[in-house]
Amino acid sequence: MNSCPEKIYRLYTDPIYVHNRIATPDWKIVSHRLGSHNLVYVYGGSGIFDNGAGKKPVKNGDLIYFAPGNFQYMTTDTSTPIRFYTVNFLAAAPQFADNCWSIAPAEFGFPFVSTLEDEAVRRRFILLFERLHHLFPLTDTVRKSRHRETLTELLALAELCTDNKNDKSISYSVRGKINKSVHYMADHYKEHLSLASLAAEADLSTSYFSAAFREITGKPPIDYLIHFRVFKAKQFLSDGLSVTAAAEAAGFSDIYYFSNVFKRLEGISPKKFKTNLQKEQSQA
Repeated sequence: MNSCPEKIYRLYTDPIYVHNRIATPDWKIVSHRLGSHNLVYVYGGSGIFDNGAGKKPVKNGDLIYFAPGNFQYMTTDTSTPIRFYTVNFLAAAPQFADNCWSIAPAEFGFPFVSTLEDEAVRRRFILLFERLHHLFPLTDTVRKSRHRETLTELLALAELCTDNKNDKSISYSVRGKINKSVHYMADHYKEHLSLASLAAEADLSTSYFSAAFREITGKPPIDYLIHFRVFKAKQFLSDGLSVTAAAEAAGFSDIYYFSNVFKRLEGISPKKFKTNLQKEQSQA
């Protein structure tokens, strides 16, 4: 499979070993073949790692990935002993086709070694690995679900940071601001929201906010907001509200504008949409 954050969230992941390694000057792991995926984040010191394709120096801020079947060789620099978080995990991709579920091994396109330059990304990796390390010894069902949730976020972040197709000019911190802006729209869609007010809320210039928002979500900010308002209007119509009441509840102050936008996005008028809903409900 081609890895991307969205597809990673559809995987089934299971951490089987988590450790915070603080190496002694003579520490090393000499060439053994892995039976699982292994993700390592170096937060201090330095060393030499090899996955069977050649030795590479690793240092503070590096993310390392070993795939199942890789040989694993690790040594530390004796003068600056390496410190890193590591997680060994299993991952599978559930697939549904021809009315039948099947399971395929998950494959990741992570490079062997990546250097993370963004300080916000580094802090996030440490936070997630520390959370995973803290949760791992706990065995109750709720904690296990949080293990998997945290590991999945780690993998999605790794994909985001190592995917060469991503626009590296958009930093992780800016991505976080855009994500908060999306949530802000969801909480305040009834209010009058302008491009300028949304950019100010995100603490970004209007032009940069607009460009970054479009790059990350695929839509300009106001277009995204309009789509969300129409989505909410459909919910309100499904709940039995009139077209006028649904438009107002979704944040549209002009019923004619609402009707035109609804028809453009949905292909039918809100009145026809409501009529179709009533027919479906009467036939159920």
